[in-house]
Amino acid sequence: MTKLISAVLFLGLVSCQSPSPRNPASGSAESFELSKLVEKTYETETMKNVIPEQTVEVADVVAPLSANTGVPLSVKGAYFGQWRNVREELNINRLADFEIKNGHVERIYAMDRFGAKEYELDIQSFLYSKELNGGRSSQELQKEQPSYPADIVCNQSYTFQNGPSGKKLHLADERKSFNVYESSVNGQRIVLSPPQGSECQMTWQMGGKKYGVRIVTDSADPDQELNHVIDGCILPQADNLKGVERFFLTNKYKSMTCVDAVSNITTLEDPVDALRSKVEVLLGHPITKEFVQNYDPYAPLDMSQAPHFDSIYVSYLVFRADFYGSLLARLLEHHADLGTRVKLLVTDVIALKKDRAMFARMTQKHNNIKIQEYRYKRQKGERLKGKFDEFHRTMHVKLLITTSKDRPELNTAFIGGRNVHDGFVFKTPPGRARYPEMVDYGDGKDESFCHWRDFEIKVQDPGFARKAAAHFLTLWNYDAKTLAVRSVNQNVMQSAPADMRLFKSREHLVRHFMSFPYKDGHSLEVFYSEMVDSAEKSVKISTPYFRPTEMFIGALNRAVKRGVDITLITRLDLEGDTVDWLLSDANKEGVNQFWDKIHIYEYMEPKVILHSKIVLVDGKFSFIGSVNLNKRSFFHDLENGAMIYSPEFNQRMEKIYGTYLQDSRPIQNKLETSPFKKVILDMFDTEF
Repeated sequence: MTKLISAVLFLGLVSCQSPSPRNPASGSAESFELSKLVEKTYETETMKNVIPEQTVEVADVVAPLSANTGVPLSVKGAYFGQWRNVREELNINRLADFEIKNGHVERIYAMDRFGAKEYELDIQSFLYSKELNGGRSSQELQKEQPSYPADIVCNQSYTFQNGPSGKKLHLADERKSFNVYESSVNGQRIVLSPPQGSECQMTWQMGGKKYGVRIVTDSADPDQELNHVIDGCILPQADNLKGVERFFLTNKYKSMTCVDAVSNITTLEDPVDALRSKVEVLLGHPITKEFVQNYDPYAPLDMSQAPHFDSIYVSYLVFRADFYGSLLARLLEHHADLGTRVKLLVTDVIALKKDRAMFARMTQKHNNIKIQEYRYKRQKGERLKGKFDEFHRTMHVKLLITTSKDRPELNTAFIGGRNVHDGFVFKTPPGRARYPEMVDYGDGKDESFCHWRDFEIKVQDPGFARKAAAHFLTLWNYDAKTLAVRSVNQNVMQSAPADMRLFKSREHLVRHFMSFPYKDGHSLEVFYSEMVDSAEKSVKISTPYFRPTEMFIGALNRAVKRGVDITLITRLDLEGDTVDWLLSDANKEGVNQFWDKIHIYEYMEPKVILHSKIVLVDGKFSFIGSVNLNKRSFFHDLENGAMIYSPEFNQRMEKIYGTYLQDSRPIQNKLETSPFKKVILDMFDTEF
């Protein structure tokens, strides 16, 4: 069977993927058009692609595909086994969304059981409600321990746990009766483990009303296949290459998509334009700058032109319930009502109370929205440090992706450094929030305000957007016990050397990279070091934080010895940032190692933190993403970015970089630092 699949795939590639030079345009240098990458499917029989313990081993299936083309090709692999432990949470804190009307349970919770060898649904958060308890305070309720009758039943055998007692098996259609409590009173935890394909129903009574939820297996996800994707990268030998071309065709990394040829990449340097661009993709038409300046996320919008997507994937460190977040949430909710599956990944430790209230509304009012609040879980043997890491290690991946099979031209990916936060849009606090549920900025309010100058790109391409979506889903589908994330790619080497005409393509060559540092052997640190090692002429870097690791310091020093011209723009005054008093000295410490070796500039725009994360190499290669040049990004936070080989795109980026230089001053002396702060930084060396 394996040989048959291999033969079919090989013939498919030979018949439709054999590259051939096209006739160059009149007066132009010889160019080469990269053929669109074919998508074929192979299936692995064993699961060996979980980072970092094991690596994909499907070379026996795709080895015959290593034809002597000299250009990168791609096949789409798939795995359908069960490999991960899944822990989901059903939070019940908006009772009106669970009310039973006319005897019918309308609220549905779809279990995300993809690849689950073990599944648990944690049902929690019966929040304190004065309306349900006659206006009594939570202190009064603590004395009474009020309880409410509930029951649960499944159409297949299931296990159920209520409180500290262990799981108990219940037969199909066996109704389990129990009591539920206000979580503010006794923190009750209910755990349900139903099998694949089952359906359960939980009902309860509170305040004279009946509430309920149907718990079903999610079998209607239109993009379910993306959960299974393995990107088979058929890469040419790169020994005949040097510099950044050789680096771009690397086969070293387990979490990097194959090469895509992309025509349409938009730079989004203006924050208002970036917000409007996202809204236009979701709404189907542009909004005015006046709409943004009016600061009303619920102002009338024409939703009639909104396109239909299969799925929308969103991931940000910060997703605030302010103007930006409320407007984006409104559009995501509209698409969910149209049938689009929305998956939003945020960081647990960054969320404010109002953010969580918004998330609760989104998930409990709309059956098609799922939200994960990622939080690092202490592993065995980590003890005190692991407890600290639970608050320190964050999900820093930043992207928004739309997918549609029927209209592939709608497939779009936004990648960069911005968060969904008004501080990334407005230079000054936009005034008091129009609605009480919105985050209010200013001293003594929900959060202080700071403006972050940042950057992101929009990539409109059917193939790349779907591959980036499949890549994101490897993070979404992480193992709840070990935090392991499966690889997205399997690299197979051709026998032919790389065809240099590939790098004269009129299209942009793009790959997506993700980092899981405490699971992938710090691959991001290696990636960044090799990126600098590939430079032959110049490296330009923009980063808000500069506290490099020893490995990256070595790469910078080697580049300096080779005569590579290196320019770095960073910020020293980080007022408004978290622990700004310490981060400023952390940056100074990094600057003091290189102030007399490379060109270092301090960004000086008043009351603005330059937050762009950009690396430009040799006028040909760009890396745009979420990565900060500090030890926290390399050792702790989950990160992502886009590798782009394109001299034309790099020229655009050079101009944007030049605007940063206009607002910067050169650092030509060693900076004074605080001995006290140095002690703290040395004590927590890898944390900053």
